[in-house]
Amino acid sequence: MREMRRSDRMITDREEIVDVLDSCKVFRMAVHDEEGVYIVPLNFGYTYEEDVLKLYFHSAGEGRKVDALAANPKVAIEMDTDHYLVEGPNACSFGYLYSSIMGNGTARKLTDPEEKCEALNCLMNHQLARNTENMRSFDKVEKKKYNYSDQMLAAVNVYEIVVENFTCKSRR
Repeated sequence: MREMRRSDRMITDREEIVDVLDSCKVFRMAVHDEEGVYIVPLNFGYTYEEDVLKLYFHSAGEGRKVDALAANPKVAIEMDTDHYLVEGPNACSFGYLYSSIMGNGTARKLTDPEEKCEALNCLMNHQLARNTENMRSFDKVEKKKYNYSDQMLAAVNVYEIVVENFTCKSRR
């Protein structure tokens, strides 16, 4: 992976990376197909264990995203948070505060019902974590296990992205 140009903004501390992941509820996934590059925003859940980041998302059973992933599972990902405009004395001195994660990975459609349930529970629990007053302190929500009928599981595609490399960056 190319070296980050603004390495002074790089976040390498695991807890700070988790903090950024926890504050993001949507990531953008870029895929490539015969029509070109396609970017789609997605709700997600994640695991970050032993420095391996995995993202989970669900999808309808058909469409451009599904077709693109079936043809080429390589993806790019991006998520960002903590947006704040810093005004300056003139237009060229304005700045923007943010935190972001960008990377590349490989998507895999989950077919095992147990894997799909675990991934969907991961997604649900991440989305239900509550941010208190826009601070980076999250209520600890007890992890729930939801029940999914065979019919529900058959009606939804669930994907896992193993993020092979990523950078986390912040301007605070």
